[in-house]
Amino acid sequence: MNAKVRYSIASVAAAVEAMILVTATARGAGASLPAAATFPYTGSNQQYTVPAGVCGVRIQVEGAAGGGNYFAEAGGHGGTGSAEFVVQPNDVLTVVVGGRGSYTPDNNNTWFPGGFGGGGQQSDHASGGGGGATTVLSGVTPLVVAGGGGGRSMLSSGSAGNGGDAGQSGTSGAPGSFNLVVVGTGGGGGTLLAGGISGTPGGNAGASGIGGDATGSNSASAGAGGGGHFGGGSGGNNGVYYGTGGGGGGGSGFVASGATNVGTWAAHTGTADGSAAITPTTECQVATTTSTTILGTDPNALVPAFTG
Repeated sequence: MNAKVRYSIASVAAAVEAMILVTATARGAGASLPAAATFPYTGSNQQYTVPAGVCGVRIQVEGAAGGGNYFAEAGGHGGTGSAEFVVQPNDVLTVVVGGRGSYTPDNNNTWFPGGFGGGGQQSDHASGGGGGATTVLSGVTPLVVAGGGGGRSMLSSGSAGNGGDAGQSGTSGAPGSFNLVVVGTGGGGGTLLAGGISGTPGGNAGASGIGGDATGSNSASAGAGGGGHFGGGSGGNNGVYYGTGGGGGGGSGFVASGATNVGTWAAHTGTADGSAAITPTTECQVATTTSTTILGTDPNALVPAFTG
């Protein structure tokens, strides 16, 4: 009698697999993305932790304005920027929101501190400090930077030098009734490669991340440079009590390589303290999985349950 080989139902079922195709998101099909996180000026570094299931964010930044002068004439505007980046859940981003440049509005001798984020310092209460840049970093690597505006210079009877908007040069002061020939020139705006040049005479150039500090006193005070990827230079001053200083240059912006959808932040104009927002844009995708076993192709797929 020939032996008969029998196979258990369980072994056959284990050997036969239907084709499985899985395409899903880590958050579950149809799950909504978390809301945007907003960051106002606080004067200290802030942090953003990428939520679970999020693998892309849009970062929007606005640099702070430069400080105004003793007569409440405004400084330069901060810049704005927006870009999207690939991230991983639980990544921690550092957010540095720039503060408006130091200033003394409306003949008030109380100084208003500011410039957090690399803005140059005012020389005294008469002119404006540089606005701070707003920066979002991954570790120590900046992802997006919006430069700060340059500070406004002081005037005698002429015209004060305007602080430059982000990345722009400040303007020179203009002589007034005292007919001074020498006035301070405006500081240069920061660029992607270097700090803004100093105004003349006696200004300070910008540098990586910081604006040039202002010089001069009273009516000869220059405006300070704004912070940025590279800071703006401070204006020059002629060292004469009734002189007129130059405005500070604005700091430059920056976007890291690998960014997409780069642009400006609509409806933000950089007229006060800076701000930032981070918005989740993309859910993480689970890799597609396909598994197929065809009955009979694997000699070990079927094993005898018993013989008889």
